[in-house]
Amino acid sequence: MKDTIMKTDRMILRKMRRDDAENLLEIFSDPTAMEYYPSTKNEKQTLQMGKRNCRIFSLSIKFFILSH
Repeated sequence: MKDTIMKTDRMILRKMRRDDAENLLEIFSDPTAMEYYPSTKNEKQTLQMGKRNCRIFSLSIKFFILSH
């Protein structure tokens, strides 16, 4: 996979993609997971953040996703 940075038996470290938004929404809308952030995010805010991060990524600032 072109996006893959590193792969082990238990995880994959890869570049963030637009289709990560659904999984990120699960985290960003969870008050426990977002305890140390100013607020939780709704679907629209998550999509906006994903677009922003993908745009930033194109500027060589790196955001990664750990998956299994």
